[in-house]
Amino acid sequence: MPPKPRIKRPSRQFSPAQRQRRSFARPDPAIGYEVRRLGPFDSSSTANSSNEPTPPEPTKDENDLIPSGYWVTEIKKRLGKCIMFGCSRGQARKIADVLQELTTEWRDLTAASAGFLTAGNSGFVDQKLAFGETASWGYISNANYFRFVESSRVNWLTHFASVDPKHANEWRELMMTRGPSLIMQSFRASYKFPLKFPDTVSAYHKLQTLPTAKDKLLFMNSIVISHKQMRVAAATRETAILYNHNIHQRIAIPPFMLNVFQDIWRQQEETEKRARQRIVELTRSIRKFEKQIWDKEGAVEDMG
Repeated sequence: MPPKPRIKRPSRQFSPAQRQRRSFARPDPAIGYEVRRLGPFDSSSTANSSNEPTPPEPTKDENDLIPSGYWVTEIKKRLGKCIMFGCSRGQARKIADVLQELTTEWRDLTAASAGFLTAGNSGFVDQKLAFGETASWGYISNANYFRFVESSRVNWLTHFASVDPKHANEWRELMMTRGPSLIMQSFRASYKFPLKFPDTVSAYHKLQTLPTAKDKLLFMNSIVISHKQMRVAAATRETAILYNHNIHQRIAIPPFMLNVFQDIWRQQEETEKRARQRIVELTRSIRKFEKQIWDKEGAVEDMG
């Protein structure tokens, strides 16, 4: 009998799967839906240094919890269970009202709960996927994600011309090669699941950190949302520099940009807080239906 092959035990120093499981969604009995810890693309740290190529890792915000990416699907399933179990006409009308609110608000709430602003022309919204963008088995080629995010970034920056009309020309020229302009230094993407034709996507941008007068780097985050799946399909972390083509060197972020970014940062924080509260309200209203319909003593399913 030949000797058994010796199998080397895996080293404990390399266990990415175990590390990822720690940040996976877990149930929260107080709220009733799954929540997860903030990841690197959901951070809202305010530190920023022009001497570092990447922003610092999140610290105090690491313990914050936000709804999982499946919160819309979970709510629809729970409402469907209430309807299938059997409810009165009054309860059915109230459930229909919640579903209508969910249908009209889910995209803004999904983006806003991570700090992304959706008002105005500040992103790449309602873009239908083309069949020519598919690679194999109907899946969208990864290169198209960069195009979605790039369009979102351009729209996000140039729409500040209407927010700050006094410096409208300066905001528009950030995408040109004369004077100060924004140049991408690094781009990191995290794909949550593959987009598949047919579908419609929306992409949004936000500040990852609040820049200061000494900073020469601008840190941004973006997300690509699938309308069909009703969740985030990809998230990116981007680093850009301000470069003056007239003097051929990097420059610090101009004061007019800092003034707008300070207001945008405040709006991001407030919008994120309101969106999370709204999601909690929707979830708690569903919990009331469940207690009234099927999660009560002596409840019997209506089999027709």
